[in-house]
Amino acid sequence: MKLSKHEKETIINFNDGEDYATLYTCNIAWKAKLAKLSQKDTCVQMIHQDEFSQTYKLPKKYVKVILPRVLSEEKRKEYADRAKHNFKNK
Repeated sequence: MKLSKHEKETIINFNDGEDYATLYTCNIAWKAKLAKLSQKDTCVQMIHQDEFSQTYKLPKKYVKVILPRVLSEEKRKEYADRAKHNFKNK
């Protein structure tokens, strides 16, 4: 059985009374990212796994909501030129 895109959800849950959050995900990229993070950091622990999903326990301070970076056309061109120069030399 395969999950639809709508069923591949990610849920982050925490409250004011605890220092940890739980993160439930069916998303392949998130599962890989969290598995890698849990190998590097003992604060991130897998607490449940099944055929489709994984659930992790992690410190609340690891959960962040940030605005995307907005670049001007000038900066975007500068970064593109720098990348072309750096990859051309390799």
